Amino acid sequence: MKTEIRILKIVCILAVLIAMTGLAQAQWLNNNEVAFTGAVTSVIANGEGVGTLFVRLDTLEQRVLVNSKTRLSEGTDEISMDRLAEMVKEGELFVEVVGKFSSSGVLATLVRVVGSLDEDTFRVRGTIGQIAVSGDNLLLTLLGMKILATPGTAILIDGLPGLSSDLRNGIKVEAEGNIDAASGTWTAETIRILTENKRRGSLVFEGEVKAFDSNTGRLDVAVTGVPGNVTTVYITPATRVVGELNTGAIVQVSGTLNPDLSVKAKEIMVLSALEIKPDDCKLKVGTAAQFTVKLREIAAADVTVTLVVDDEAVIALSTPTVTIPKDSQTANFNVQAMAVGTAIIKATDGTNTAIAEVKVGGLSDDETDPPDLEVRIAFAPDHIKLGLNESREVVLLIKPPQKAPVEVIFEITSDPPDVFAVGGQRTLSNGAASLKVLLKAGALAGSGTVTAVLPEDLGGGTAELIVEVGKGTGKK
Repeated sequence: MKTEIRILKIVCILAVLIAMTGLAQAQWLNNNEVAFTGAVTSVIANGEGVGTLFVRLDTLEQRVLVNSKTRLSEGTDEISMDRLAEMVKEGELFVEVVGKFSSSGVLATLVRVVGSLDEDTFRVRGTIGQIAVSGDNLLLTLLGMKILATPGTAILIDGLPGLSSDLRNGIKVEAEGNIDAASGTWTAETIRILTENKRRGSLVFEGEVKAFDSNTGRLDVAVTGVPGNVTTVYITPATRVVGELNTGAIVQVSGTLNPDLSVKAKEIMVLSALEIKPDDCKLKVGTAAQFTVKLREIAAADVTVTLVVDDEAVIALSTPTVTIPKDSQTANFNVQAMAVGTAIIKATDGTNTAIAEVKVGGLSDDETDPPDLEVRIAFAPDHIKLGLNESREVVLLIKPPQKAPVEVIFEITSDPPDVFAVGGQRTLSNGAASLKVLLKAGALAGSGTVTAVLPEDLGGGTAELIVEVGKGTGKK
């Protein structure tokens, strides 16, 4: 499959996190203009040209929002959401999407049906989210996808040969290469560093502080992934130091290379043994985001991390605990924004503690929001996967909250029948902005939809939740 992703204007980066041996940076993507091509996995048509697509890029499934301003086309003809849904049922469907990132997904300005993408090649242009060392190779993340850079990958700067050490977190690159259909590996043949982001002589690396002289500002740092390499680092009055420096600390150093191969530090960041990423996040009421807890070292055994939030009225956590499996470094959880305010998430593994701050603002007022007097409901998330006999809660949001109790009707369709059931309370209490809905999977694999329906006196608005049930498909 030929995949092309063009980042047109980057404001900041979506929180995309994977287990890496290098520094895992928290990144948030907001109002990012983007264009990409991928396979449509499902279509939700809500009528009047409005709906949602799920478009697969490798293993990443991107949510695409379609509204009345979105242009849907096949060749020179304009088509409807219902026609897109029919085409997905008829066979594999590929589309080009142009739009911008919003808090709920990509808000599309164009969705264009394209032909079959049968070439196993890719081209990705964007900002490096993370870098990890894997033997002689590097693993890069661009738009959430892992790209392998091998010793045979050509690294170019202004058309001239560069080095793998020229690749670092936060720089913009364009990568081209091949996709191995059997393993799903994306291997770069060429990586071009976009020179507007390249500062010659600058570098970023991680390592352990072997010696530290606070009087002279000199550190000796054993570089991670390069056995025997101990680099001398100098702190100047302009150096920004984050955390407490001492012998044995794990640090990330950014700075410039001196002629004697020592480093003049611009910033030194002490890396904690346990982190929450992102550690600083902004959400809007009614939206959700995925967070990651990360150990600095690979877990020798399963590690249970307890999660606590200081203000449950502002945000809700998907789970009170997560488990980082043996031989891994990360585990994910979701945060739902409930009300305007600021909340602190605290994670602890019994020895180490990490915190993250979440600021929640009001609902956006763009074209995707309903008029002030219109009552709307929405599931968060609106697409879940359950294992056989598994249960999970989702949140049904109402906007604006009502002064009287609201009884919600839930309609279930599934193939085969009785794949799952809805349990729990079915009435929004006075002034409530949300309702927890319990989904219970049975012993049969299948899929279906839950439709929540408001009373007629509130306009009869609906919200849809897609549910997939199968062996091994439950939430991780």
